[in-house]
Amino acid sequence: MTTSGMTPQSTMRRRGNAKGKQQREHEQQDRKGREAKVKKLKDGYEEALKELGDLRKKQREQQVSKLLDAMDKSGKTFEEVIRLIKL
Repeated sequence: MTTSGMTPQSTMRRRGNAKGKQQREHEQQDRKGREAKVKKLKDGYEEALKELGDLRKKQREQQVSKLLDAMDKSGKTFEEVIRLIKL
């Protein structure tokens, strides 16, 4: 036994437990970092998806407007245009 009353084996166990605790803390920090990165990427994805939906809606509105303008200029009725499209 040492003067502190601890055997060399118990001293080594204490050091091992301290290393284990440090490793667990490091792993926890890594996990939190990965979770933050995933959240940031997910938020960016959701924002891009919303923007894409908004742009797609705007595109459809422009297509409808062009189609109606073309119908008016051609003198064709809605039914005639639909029949032509279905050919």
